[in-house]
Amino acid sequence: MGKSLFKLCFVITCMSILIPVAAQQNFQNNQQPDFSRVNALIHEQLINNKIPSISIAVIYKGKIILEKAYGMADKEKAIKATINTPYYLASLTKSITATAVLKLSEKKLINLDTSANSYLKNSKLSSHLWNPGQATIKTLLHHTSGLTTYHRDYSMDNAGNLPPLNKDINNYGIIFWKPGDHFDYSNIGYGVLGQIVADVSGKSFAYYLKDQVFSPLGMKDSFLGIDLKNKNIAIRYHSDSLRSRSANVVSYTMGASSAYSSVHDLTKYAMLLLNDKIEGTEKILSDSVINKMETDTVTTGDLSEFYGYGLGVNTDYFGFIGVLGQGGTDDGQAWMQLIPSEDIGVILLANTGIDGDACQTIINESIATILPGFRKKMSLTKKNNEAAETVKALPDSIYGSWVGKIHTASGDINMHLTVDKNGSNYFQLATLPRVKIAKLDYSSRRFFFDVSGNLHVADAGSGQYTLSFELDRKGNKLYGALTANASVQLPFWVELNKQ
Repeated sequence: MGKSLFKLCFVITCMSILIPVAAQQNFQNNQQPDFSRVNALIHEQLINNKIPSISIAVIYKGKIILEKAYGMADKEKAIKATINTPYYLASLTKSITATAVLKLSEKKLINLDTSANSYLKNSKLSSHLWNPGQATIKTLLHHTSGLTTYHRDYSMDNAGNLPPLNKDINNYGIIFWKPGDHFDYSNIGYGVLGQIVADVSGKSFAYYLKDQVFSPLGMKDSFLGIDLKNKNIAIRYHSDSLRSRSANVVSYTMGASSAYSSVHDLTKYAMLLLNDKIEGTEKILSDSVINKMETDTVTTGDLSEFYGYGLGVNTDYFGFIGVLGQGGTDDGQAWMQLIPSEDIGVILLANTGIDGDACQTIINESIATILPGFRKKMSLTKKNNEAAETVKALPDSIYGSWVGKIHTASGDINMHLTVDKNGSNYFQLATLPRVKIAKLDYSSRRFFFDVSGNLHVADAGSGQYTLSFELDRKGNKLYGALTANASVQLPFWVELNKQ
């Protein structure tokens, strides 16, 4: 298809499927909100960046004032996106998982301050250094349990034989850092929460979400990825130049990143979190618990960025407190931006890895359309609220020769690390030739470096991949995590002693 014809098809498609809804209702002072700029920004993405489809909804004061779908849910089959088309939510799933956990908490079946291991039936979190019993439900919700980076997908072609998460919890549910010490975003942590929901309820996690979250809220087009078959979903497309069709995969940690939902369904979920009344639905959480999701937070390390229960909280979102549920991958984007004080919510979904800044621009313009103070602050604010990590010189105690082991489920691997003041830093795995470390960074008590290698662990696959180290020091011992970054991200315990 020629470029000009491709663009024309997109324009015709986009113009033909706009869904007029509650925007026809009266707005402030009986004026209609003008979302023409939002519409233009979305068209720009659809045409210039070849985005297959985008769906958006805007909520104000308990009403949906904008709800539209643009583009194609399935390019190959020429199926248009609608407001009821389910999209992959990626890590927006985490807030839904947190909702399920809090529902069990309100029923007194889970105590947030109790050890996660108390609720796991066939698996346990473990640690080589810390007390795993200190990893509570709340620390899992906050990403402060001491777990670290983990990611693993599973092909839907084998979904019928999807192995239980229990094995990976036993192998990779390692408490690397002292529980409660610091924020470390962890998919396996929310995978554990999903497993706990299943173990405590006696139902599968997918069934519990459907029965206790989605159905009571009237979310008819929402489900867990394991139920993907025979669903008319927005097909996922890679964020490459061809927007090639992505393989159907589900996250192994379903509580972290596996839900699907439509933009219309998510308006109901957003209104729950905004404490709005949703006609014909059941209020599944009390106002006080919803407030706790957004206010019981920990710092992420940025100046104004905090994390609640599956939700990010920005205390300076152009003069307001913003609450965000967000997920993004190579083949999908899902955003739910709330401003609770103004009773505003914006949901944006796409079936490819659209640039996050572009998503934020569309969302910001949507909010600015109905909130003049937001637009004024947005035009004046140019500062960057992100607190840059200060990279410091290594302390003298780090220099020298370190010998130890990498612990894996298949056995220990010997490791040797040399850190030199002149920058001649080397890493050696087992009896293989040593490898020079190109860059070694140190900040916040820990130091980081990457090398190329292969642990020869079946789960990580074959061939060379990146080995990312994050190590802390305790006396004459270095300890921490090695993450194998291959087609998966798997963490392994590292422990070294100074020679």
